[in-house]
Amino acid sequence: MDFNIYDDDGTTIIDVLVPDPMRLQKAADTLGIPIHFEPGGRDGGSRISAERYAEIVDSGHHPIGTESQMYYEHDIKVDHMPALIVCGKELFSIFETGSKYYEGKAHAYDIFTYNISKALKCLFAGDTEEYQRIINVVCPGILYGYRNGKPVDELRTAERLDAAIKQGLQRLSIEL
Repeated sequence: MDFNIYDDDGTTIIDVLVPDPMRLQKAADTLGIPIHFEPGGRDGGSRISAERYAEIVDSGHHPIGTESQMYYEHDIKVDHMPALIVCGKELFSIFETGSKYYEGKAHAYDIFTYNISKALKCLFAGDTEEYQRIINVVCPGILYGYRNGKPVDELRTAERLDAAIKQGLQRLSIEL
């Protein structure tokens, strides 16, 4: 596998202060985390198209753009990766059941994983009230919307997500 990270001008290989794709792939394989490197948009741009992003998520993998340092770093940093690392493959099962109700699957996945990562940060900081709010209100609302100011959660997304987080923390030997 040969990956190069290019400056945003697309011509210069640069050094980055994040794991290079080969190291990241090795770590993901070790932890059983499904990731997929995508070399940029079909239009020659560095952003993965929403359609391609959704296809990658549908295949059960976290999309990581490799054509631009900005998108590469965004896809592997704390906005999304903690959700993936802790929840593992179960993240995609939970997301899939709700994403069919959401228009714009790429955006839904982006904000869903962002909020799970935010909930984890709250949990690690001891803010269980905010963790519960994000898991029980925000995340189901992202996937199913709200009715009368309350999230629709007929498929028990909050319960499944909380269980996936607790199992993931245990799998990773992280005690709170």
